[in-house]
Amino acid sequence: MTRPDGFPADRSLAAVRRHYRQMVPLFDAYCAAVESHAEWFPRPITEPARPENLLARSEACLIALRNVGHPADELAVTLAEAYVERLEDEIRSLADEEPSLDDLVTRYFFAFAGCVPTPESWLSEVEEEKDAAVAELVEQMTDEQHAEALKAAMPLVLERIIARDKAEGAQ
Repeated sequence: MTRPDGFPADRSLAAVRRHYRQMVPLFDAYCAAVESHAEWFPRPITEPARPENLLARSEACLIALRNVGHPADELAVTLAEAYVERLEDEIRSLADEEPSLDDLVTRYFFAFAGCVPTPESWLSEVEEEKDAAVAELVEQMTDEQHAEALKAAMPLVLERIIARDKAEGAQ
């Protein structure tokens, strides 16, 4: 359903993104270029992308500019990059939904390492690095994400409590 001003009544991130893709041909072409590239170079989320398989925002903007029939010189690509970045920020700000804990963690690790670590690699990290990552994530978390994290961690916490109780009882 659409409001009288043309904006979708559903303010989910996906709905706002769809609306912008319909309204802004350059943004739609940019998203299509990124999606097409991802289909050609699929990879597990735990593997970093090889540099030769990465599609930089500038390359996606170049493809998008060409696909919508605009000049694709260096200045146009630079302006398109800034425009797409602004649109992405605007879309996130207009969406009603907060990112889930999974989204927050995924975004953090992709910005930092280009992939999500496996549980084993996370556990093998130096404690100071884990503490720094957790501190940065906690700083960004909403109350809902804190609750989601505690709910997900509860089985592990309960296992530790039970194991400690058994160990104390055996002494």
